[in-house]
Amino acid sequence: MNKTLIGCAITGWLSCAAAQAMNYSGVYTTAPAAIVDGRADTRWGSEWSDAQWIAVDLGGNQRVGRVELDWENAFAKELAIEVSSDGENWKEVQHVNNSGGGTQVIRFDSVETRWVRMRGIKRATGWEYSIFEMRVFP
Repeated sequence: MNKTLIGCAITGWLSCAAAQAMNYSGVYTTAPAAIVDGRADTRWGSEWSDAQWIAVDLGGNQRVGRVELDWENAFAKELAIEVSSDGENWKEVQHVNNSGGGTQVIRFDSVETRWVRMRGIKRATGWEYSIFEMRVFP
């Protein structure tokens, strides 16, 4: 099940300066917009299953080469960063095995894209995926 949430209030990072909408899978346990609100006391929490994702719309094509994820204790052991020009057809740009949570910096070859997605493949805990902030950089 895909849903769209309109709105992004933060400026500064590439993802938040132009972000207009976020898509996410399943039923969220906390607000998806929290991953780009610039606050450390809010978060997005997915359903309690492995195959979950959240994506940020940059509002137009931009060059992207780094994603930073601030995880709560419920983090992904395995994940993929994916990009899309239309929000429907995705290309994996980085695959991460044995993630340690915390603040995770994920670098990849710079690409031009409109959408950036964190696709959770395997949770590190029995809890959901829980992200305080997702930042996207050139």
